[in-house]
Amino acid sequence: MVVRFLAAFGRRCRPQFECPACARGCARLYNVPEAFHPWRCLRCAGLEYRAKHLKPIERAERAFARLALEGRERKPRERRKHYYRRFARLIAAEKRFTDAVAAYLELEKRRGTS
Repeated sequence: MVVRFLAAFGRRCRPQFECPACARGCARLYNVPEAFHPWRCLRCAGLEYRAKHLKPIERAERAFARLALEGRERKPRERRKHYYRRFARLIAAEKRFTDAVAAYLELEKRRGTS
């Protein structure tokens, strides 16, 4: 396993590992229970993120809940433009969530009448 350091921002460096299976540089290696190459990158191990398999309504709900935790009020010492951007993202996530719920209800309504 080869470790390289890439300059990210200024003086800080982040390690980058070389995958033993494909020799690709990656930030993380995962321990897969296999005999030949136990440590692999995300692609070689065939792993996927859980969020990739979420339904659209679940994805919209998750994004809205994450942004709603921060609240609608301006935080102390928060810059105005940051507040407006955060608030705009919250409004957009809320709209996506309501649209996803409406589409789901419309689909269920069509299924019930057919």
